[in-house]
Order: sequence, then structure tokens, then C-alpha cells
Amino acid sequence: MNRVTTNVGRRIRFTVNGVELEMELVYEVRDWRREINVESPVGQALRNARVGDRCTVVTPDGMVVVNVLAVS
Repeated sequence: MNRVTTNVGRRIRFTVNGVELEMELVYEVRDWRREINVESPVGQALRNARVGDRCTVVTPDGMVVVNVLAVS
């Protein structure tokens, strides 16, 4: 199993409430469709996460479940 830790600059494949996404974790978002800010609620949950990690995150729009599928 891939136990690489997520961090800024890594591409992460994950689900949010069952919807699969692939984004790069960044400090400054230039393309909101491909990048997620490390300081956002979901970005904070993804930072230092590992493949297989699952967490519940409180966002301005309510609670979401995040599952980490892959890190590259």
C-alpha cells in the first residue's frame, strides 16, 4: 500500500462525499479546477494525510467526508 504523506506540491486523488477528484495541494490557487488551497478546510484535512485516510471536515457548506485514494 502506498503510504506516501500528502503535502504541498503533491497531486492527490480523493473523494469528497463520494465524488472523486484529483488536485494539487498548493498555497496559492491559480486554477480552482485542479488545485486546492492548503489553508482551506479540505486542504487542511488533506495535508499530511496518507492513502486510505478518511476524515470528516466542517466546511462553510456543511460537513463532508474526505477519503484519500492516491498521492503522487
